[in-house]
Amino acid sequence: MAVHGNTAESEPKVLHLAGESLEELSTLHDFFDNLAGEAGWTGRLANEFKLCCEELVTNTISYGYAESHAAKGIKIAVYGLPHVVTMEITDQATPFNPFETGEPDLTLDVENRPIGGLGVYFVKQMMDEIFYERTEPPGNRLILRKFLLQNLEENP
Repeated sequence: MAVHGNTAESEPKVLHLAGESLEELSTLHDFFDNLAGEAGWTGRLANEFKLCCEELVTNTISYGYAESHAAKGIKIAVYGLPHVVTMEITDQATPFNPFETGEPDLTLDVENRPIGGLGVYFVKQMMDEIFYERTEPPGNRLILRKFLLQNLEENP
């Protein structure tokens, strides 16, 4: 996928996960490593997408499908434009908008901090735009965007 060049949106690179186990994260890592190599992403950009996707997929497998009897599955589609990369994650898990959760209290010591929320906080910090949509049949669509101008300047 080219991250610069023409202005037409590229065909997405797509990964389908069964959504059954956290062992699938190794497949996700391989997907982003290959994508980063093809696209010429900086190491930082590749790691940001990998970490964000890992956090959201982990939450879906661990919580969204934990008590759901729906057919499982997670689709990750990555689109490249000249100066923007968009990642779309869709599933049929219990509808939940992770971006509505409150900000974690970063002033608390680790021992006193409640479990949860820190990963989504990091996703919000790393991505430039984030969107949530509830889907039908019941499920979720998360859209994350990263503008590449600063990344292209680091690695022309």
